Amino acid sequence: MKSRKELKNNNSGSEDLLLLLKKLPESERVAISLYFFENLSISQIGSILEQSPEDLQCMISNALKKLHGALSEKLAENRPISPVVVT
Repeated sequence: MKSRKELKNNNSGSEDLLLLLKKLPESERVAISLYFFENLSISQIGSILEQSPEDLQCMISNALKKLHGALSEKLAENRPISPVVVT
């Protein structure tokens, strides 16, 4: 499994990943962003979002499963991910 730093620095498919991140619920998107891009610990993020480390770990895990599934599906179908309009 790649480290957070390796995932962050991997530019292949980054546009697809950003589009998929925008489709996540805001709480999952914020947790993923703080963990992978700001390198905050689970306990630090838990304090910010006022959630227990256990609940937060579950949220991040579920969000990663969603992202993995969507990226796998996209790769299998070799289709672009449609952009999302964020309001």
